[in-house]
Order: sequence, then C-alpha cells, then structure tokens
Amino acid sequence: MNLSVLASRTDGNLTGVDVPISGVSIDTRTLCAGDTFIALVGPNFDGHEFVLQAEEAGAQACVVSRKIEGAKKSVLLVNDTYDALNALARICRENYSGCVAAITGSCGKTTIKGMLQSICEQAGRCVATKGNLNNLIGVPLTLVRLNNAFDYAVVEAGTSVVGEIPALAGLIQPDVALVSNIMPAHVEGFGSVENIAKEKVALYQALNKEGVAVLNLDDDFVDYFKSETKAGKKIGFTLQGNVSGVEGVDETIGVSIVEHDNAGSPTICLKIEKNDYLLTLGVLGEHNVANAAAAAAVARAMNIGAAEIVEGLKQFSGEKRRMQLFKGAHGESVVDDSYNANPGSVKAAIDYLSEYEDSILVMGDMAELGSSAETEHKKIGDYAREAGIRSLFATGVLANEAVSAFGVNAVWCESQAELLEKLVSRIKKNSVVLVKGSRSARMEIIADALRAAGEKQ
Repeated sequence: MNLSVLASRTDGNLTGVDVPISGVSIDTRTLCAGDTFIALVGPNFDGHEFVLQAEEAGAQACVVSRKIEGAKKSVLLVNDTYDALNALARICRENYSGCVAAITGSCGKTTIKGMLQSICEQAGRCVATKGNLNNLIGVPLTLVRLNNAFDYAVVEAGTSVVGEIPALAGLIQPDVALVSNIMPAHVEGFGSVENIAKEKVALYQALNKEGVAVLNLDDDFVDYFKSETKAGKKIGFTLQGNVSGVEGVDETIGVSIVEHDNAGSPTICLKIEKNDYLLTLGVLGEHNVANAAAAAAVARAMNIGAAEIVEGLKQFSGEKRRMQLFKGAHGESVVDDSYNANPGSVKAAIDYLSEYEDSILVMGDMAELGSSAETEHKKIGDYAREAGIRSLFATGVLANEAVSAFGVNAVWCESQAELLEKLVSRIKKNSVVLVKGSRSARMEIIADALRAAGEKQ
C-alpha cells in the first residue's frame, strides 16, 4: 500500500514521492529504516518535534498535522495524525484475509494472548500484539502490521475508561472474540463490575453471523455475553468438567488439573471433542489453567487442531514479569509477578504461594479501584492470612490496609528500599517469595534487586 492510498482516505495533502508504507513508527527510538513516521501529539509530547530526527534515522516518509520546516522526505499533511493512524489500521484490516482473534478481560488477557500466539505458530504464521500495546494507540499499531503473509492475527484489547472497547472493536473487526473474565479491575473508570461487563461486551457485539464467540462458562456474566452476541457459533470453556450439553454453546473445552510439579507448573487434562490430552504447562499457578483453557477454546474457534493446541501450550513459557521464577541470593525461590495487579490476580497469586511452607507475599498498591480501594486491599490481607501465607511485606498507602488486615507477621514500609532491607533479613533458603503490584507501584524494582542478588552468587 502506498502513501497516496492513506492520503485519499484522510483527505491529506501528499508532497514528495509516493512511497509504499512498509512499516510504521511513532517513536524515533525504535524506528527502523524505511518506516513511515506518524507524528502523534499527546498531553506531554509532540511527535512533530522529532520529524527531522526521524528522517535522519531512516524514515522514508512522515505523517504530520502541521508543516515541518526543513523536511526533505515525503510528507503527508493531515488534519489529525491519530485519525490517520486509525485510517491506516482500517485499510490494513480490510486487506487482511487471515483469521483475526480479539481478546479482552479483567485478568489474564496478555498471558492468553501469548499462549494463543504459541498455538497459532504451530499451525502457521501469526502476528500478535507486542507487549502491552492494547490501547487506542497500541491496537492500531498492531493492525498496521497485518499482511497476508500471516495466517492468524491475535489482538489484545484493554480499557480503563468507558468507550475504549467499542472503539477498538470497530477497528479490529474480529472473526473470533473472547472476554476472558470480569473482575474488579479499573473500577475507578467504570463505577461497578457490571459497567465493566457492559464495556467489554462490545467485543462480542462486533462479531457478525460468520464470527465465533468464545465464552468463559465459569464467569458470572456468561449469560449476558451469550445473549448480546450475534455470532453464528459459540465455543465455551470451563474448569468444572461438564463439556457436553451446555445450553446455547456449540462446543465446550474442558480442563482439569491432574498434579503440580515442585515449582508449581500444573499438569492438566484438556478435553477437546471428547478426547483427553495430558500436558504440563510451562507457566506457574492454577490461574494459568483457566488461561490455557481460554487459549485452547479460541484456537478451536480459529479451526486449529488439537495437536497444535497441545504443542503450543507446552511450548509457552510465560510473559515477562508474569509468574516468572528465579533463585535469589539465599537460594530462595522468587516469583516475579510484578507486571500488574488487581484483586483477582492477587488472589490467584496467593493461591499459588499458599502451597509452600515458608511463603512470603511482597505487595504494592493495586490501582484504579475507586471508592472500593481500601476495602479491596483489606480483603487481600484477610485472604492472604486465611490462605496460610506466612509473611506479608508491603509498601504503598493502600497496601497498608492489607498489612492491617493480615495482622501478625505483616510489615509495612514507607519505601521500597526499607522493604528490601527488611525482606532480605527475613528470607531463608526454603522461602518462596512472590512480588506483586500494579504498574504504578513499580514493584519490579524489588524483583530486579532480588534477581541481581541471586545472579551474584
């Protein structure tokens, strides 16, 4: 596709040579030679200030919303560069003939995306969301990577405010859609869990009669989602064992846990079309069993066979800072689960940790919980104590509520430096330490310090 095609879709003014759009960049630090640079503007940045730098880095063209003095390469002048990025994403989606699966949910969507990508790569070529590029900028950046050399596309969609999922669903135009679960995450932006469900249902509503809705049969909102989609086919997944005769569902994927290894990697029995498949996941924690079931169900919706599903799940070793296991300086096991946190994911982490005798939970604040923030943190303290967690170390104003609820053997620290000092003095060789917190809590600093200390030994 040439730059002139985008110009016609945006009523833009193209000056210079009409060049093909072979790659897109919004950041000169990651720009590759030959990319088209789109100068986005935000509250704290203006991409127009970097246009000349982008040209020097090898950009063959730039998309801008104001004239740039000194620009030497092809320039497309548009009214709004965000609109231009979305228009480009729509063109790429329109021209793509492969199967597009869209994933959203309160917990686990990035892991499900990774598992599904691993499965798809057993059956063909797959393009998938990179990292956490799942918002109003990240999704179009994923879509502009679509081309017909790929058989499958896996697109993750996230939201923190009302209206994001409908907008993203309109861009993605999924063939297959999944809402993994509904839990109290980003409640601050929505007001209630029910409103979160009303937001995320837009992904199902974007499906037409040729599409497939993948449903979590164990979720409280499954009947609502089932009723709101026009998809011609519905595939469910469950951890409850019932895989036949589910009302309103054409096929059901069932998963059960057989055993865990010493590190906590589950061996599961996956039931697909009345056949049982035994495999050990390469990721920790029982919550990843539900993620595996979800990925398997989406893969079935994409017409991928059982052999590829099993092999893809076996090969998936996890996403960065999501239940990643390593050894610390004392020989202790450390689980870095610091990427993000909400009540559901913290409880899942506690469930994993509770299997070990000397269990230590290291916790930062859970963000975006609105008026329920203090209550949810208290619930986590209660949950951890009742699960048998031996020690809780926490930092952050809200995390102090968890410490109070936990009681004896809970330590609150004013800073991460203080937390690390007290934590290190508590750790023993047989300890299992799990680090968890929302992005804003920056708990990866603790995890990285423990990892660095272990690597020095």
